[in-house]
Amino acid sequence: MSMIRPLQPRQEQHVCPDCGAPEGLTRDADNHVICQLCDWRADAPIGSVDVEEFNIQKDTKDIRDLRNFKTVSWYIRYRDTVSKWGISRYESALAHIEKREWDEAIVDLYRALELDPSFIEAHLWLGRLLTDEAEQRKHLKKIINQPEAIVEMMYLDGRISLTQLETALHSGGDVETKFVEDAMDSPTVILSCLICGGHMTTHPITGHVECAYCGHIQEPTSDEVQHGDVFTQGLWQQKGRGVKWVIQERIIHCNRCGANRTLKDNQLGDYCLYCGSKHILIEDELGSFRQPDGVIPFTVPKDQAEQAIHARLFERWERFKGLFVESSVKEATFTGVFLPFWVFKIPLGTSKPTQFKTAIGRAQTVDSSQYQNTVYFNVPAVLSPSPKLLNKINRFDLSTVQSYAPSVLARNSAEIYQIDFDKASLEVRSYLKRVLQEDNKSMVEVSHRWSIMNATTFQLVLMPVWIATLVEKDDDIRIGLVNGQTGYAVLGKARQPDDYTP
Repeated sequence: MSMIRPLQPRQEQHVCPDCGAPEGLTRDADNHVICQLCDWRADAPIGSVDVEEFNIQKDTKDIRDLRNFKTVSWYIRYRDTVSKWGISRYESALAHIEKREWDEAIVDLYRALELDPSFIEAHLWLGRLLTDEAEQRKHLKKIINQPEAIVEMMYLDGRISLTQLETALHSGGDVETKFVEDAMDSPTVILSCLICGGHMTTHPITGHVECAYCGHIQEPTSDEVQHGDVFTQGLWQQKGRGVKWVIQERIIHCNRCGANRTLKDNQLGDYCLYCGSKHILIEDELGSFRQPDGVIPFTVPKDQAEQAIHARLFERWERFKGLFVESSVKEATFTGVFLPFWVFKIPLGTSKPTQFKTAIGRAQTVDSSQYQNTVYFNVPAVLSPSPKLLNKINRFDLSTVQSYAPSVLARNSAEIYQIDFDKASLEVRSYLKRVLQEDNKSMVEVSHRWSIMNATTFQLVLMPVWIATLVEKDDDIRIGLVNGQTGYAVLGKARQPDDYTP
């Protein structure tokens, strides 16, 4: 038997619904959750969740935990900017901290700030020692560009545990990537009608999620799309976990008929082969993937996508190539799929708008009173289809993004991202460097670029794409892509079957 590990050990725990014992749940040989203390056993095995999940209760956050935080160092960063009297008060505070004399230390830190209001270390320690969370936040916000302040603010926000906070600042180096070789049981949610229990689908014209049997229309989610995670906080949160898990195969268990199904590593869901119910993955115990933040629905139907590819095939250049090679299509299949994209929102300030030179429209400049000179930059998060080909249709209207819910995948499938946000950000930083250099006509300091990245936010958005697989008369295979929102289509290169990669 293996213990069920909490996602955030210091902030949430698995509790037995019968005896209430914390951290007493384990998994037996039949994949059922049982309690080691009172012999309670779940009715259904782990893997599928129809309505409710296992009881997980939140612990009360104790902000005094920061007093026990293992600090990176005690030194003063910018000693030349602090008066000798301020340094004296700070050193006195450190002596009190070593003796765990919190009140005396707080008094000395406040006196140090009276002498030097911008004293970074004094603000940092007050953010750790005070028991008023509002006061803690006030001091940490004044030095929010410091790594310790960023992660300690994330702890106050409940995004990381104290253990993860210490791991983030003490681990050093890159996050370790570990591969799970065996197929792993993965929890899912089943898309079913609340009225008759039938299968849900999406109406091809209205876009409503409705029952295929009784016609019940599910009310759309009213949740607003979140503004996204701050880029630097995302990096620290990833570092705090210490390990990035990669699961190559997932096993989903169907509560309806009891069947098991194996998913490939990039599938976000699939149908049960026996009862036809659709399962959508939710977050697993290892935190191996992130749930999408938003989704752009399909507005281009299949017949319009077929017409767009047909028009591309009969363009002048395609007809010219047909004089030399057999490129006529004998078979075509079209599949609508939601592909994950990382959307970065980059604030460039309130200066005059920068003219961005891009042929594919990956960066969209917004110039208004609220978002003056803000750039949205989309990065494909999959390896197949080719990101280079995807970028040719990478012009989506981000104002139509809706909050993600598993029900939006009732008709079309979706994929899990293969490129994480930290890798995608390398492309953003390279683009940002090039654009700023063009605008300023000179080299841009690295610190300035990082100050922009520190204010950058990101989201994981599912974009609608029609994928056309074209088989030519000489048996070469060719891929075509259609933007499921605008109808813009592109064609890839024809390849022999042995060399074909979508």
